[in-house]
Amino acid sequence: MPRYCERLRRWAAGDERREALIQRFDEEVEHLPVPVALRDALLTIIEAFENDPEFFLRRAQLYTQWQPLRSAVLRVNETMVEGLTEVLAKQLDVDARTELAPRLVATLVNGAMRCAIDTWVASDGQADLRGLTMEALDAVEPAITAALTSGQRR
Repeated sequence: MPRYCERLRRWAAGDERREALIQRFDEEVEHLPVPVALRDALLTIIEAFENDPEFFLRRAQLYTQWQPLRSAVLRVNETMVEGLTEVLAKQLDVDARTELAPRLVATLVNGAMRCAIDTWVASDGQADLRGLTMEALDAVEPAITAALTSGQRR
């Protein structure tokens, strides 16, 4: 397969990675606390970056420089937020449209991951993406816990 075809295939595999992340979360949240299941699910993305850091670094550099591509990536992120929201709403047995917690948790996790990736890109791929991601998740975990318990207080 020509090299450019392989690159296009890897670029398009983002949907597969997103679906794998959502599926992993769906499977693990049945048996693990939500924050732990989210961390494990994010390993789907981290492992892809670790397996081909040069590809992901170049791709991220492109989308930071070209606004139409950045917009496309943000739409992909929104699809991930939607998927995580639906899984979490099902797990919590709440309506994803009217309950705050599922969407808030999914948005916090997405934001933490995006911050870790943006920091990794700014380091020209030299920083430890796994460490940055775990640090970002540590920072938002109290908010995740608060969001999950706030609906119980009403």
